[in-house]
Amino acid sequence: MPASTGRATGAAECTRSARAHRGTTPNAERQIHRACGDVRTALLQALELLSVATVPRPGRDDVFRAYSDLGCVQRHVLLALHTTDLLDQMVGTQPEHRQPWSYYRGRIGMKLRSMGRREHQATTSDTAR
Repeated sequence: MPASTGRATGAAECTRSARAHRGTTPNAERQIHRACGDVRTALLQALELLSVATVPRPGRDDVFRAYSDLGCVQRHVLLALHTTDLLDQMVGTQPEHRQPWSYYRGRIGMKLRSMGRREHQATTSDTAR
């Protein structure tokens, strides 16, 4: 297995070695507390958007707007699920090998951006035919 598979891994190794040199490790309870706060925020944003998007608007039967609102809600829910998945990854790692929450926080939404690019490329190639 390679020692470094990318910039993020290299940065994480550098951070880990700097901590080992100083003899400090991140406080596991504090890191999990921060992670739970981010998960809670992502879930609340998705739920608030869902509650606003489902309110009927008098005189507005705009189908485009309905699909746009639905897409926005879907993105926020997926972001909340991705955040929860990253928390699970962090908690599932042994404390002595665990990265600080900032490492995982930096990855929030990366999966969604790459999925969005793939969907856009597929749509573009379908319309080009």
